Amino acid sequence: MNKLFIEIRRKNSQVKIQEMLFMLIGLTVFISMVLLFFLGFSLSGIKESVATSSRQGSIMLASRLASTPEFECAESDIALCVDTDKVISLMNHKEYIRFWKIKGLKVEKIYPSINRTIECTDATYPNCNIFTIINGGTTNIIWDSSYVVLCRENYEGGYPYSLCELGKISIGTETSTK
Repeated sequence: MNKLFIEIRRKNSQVKIQEMLFMLIGLTVFISMVLLFFLGFSLSGIKESVATSSRQGSIMLASRLASTPEFECAESDIALCVDTDKVISLMNHKEYIRFWKIKGLKVEKIYPSINRTIECTDATYPNCNIFTIINGGTTNIIWDSSYVVLCRENYEGGYPYSLCELGKISIGTETSTK
C-alpha cells in the first residue's frame, strides 16, 4: 500500500510539474505577444514622427534657400525676397541639382495671379508664373512650400524700380515607400 501511495503521489507531482510548465510557457507567450504589440505600436509612432520631421526640414530648407545668394534679392531689405532675374538664369544651370540634394524645386508666383499656368523660360519671362528649377520627374514626391516675396527689376519711363509680387518656393522630396 505504501508503494501504491508513493506511485500515486509521484504521478500527481508529475502532473503538477507539467501544469506549471504549461502555465509558464503560456505566460511567456502572452508576455511576448504584449511586447510585440507594444513595439509595433511604438514603431508606428516613430515612423510618423520621422516623416513629420522630414517635412518640417523641407519647409525650413525652402525658406533658407530664399536667403541664399543664388535666390536672394541683392538690394532689398525684405526678408525671404527672391530675385526672379536670378531664378531665370539659375534655371539654365543644372549642376545645382546635385548641390541641394533634393528631387524638385519650383518657384511660383501667387499674386497677382494669372488665370492659367505659364512655365517660365527666357522667351516667356516676365509674363509667366512658374519657375521649374529642378523637375521632380517621379510620382512619389511630396512638395513642401514656404511663402516668399518675388522681386524683379522693372523699368517705367526709363527709370528702374523693384516690382515685387507674392510667391512661394516649393521643395520636392521623395517619399519613402517602406
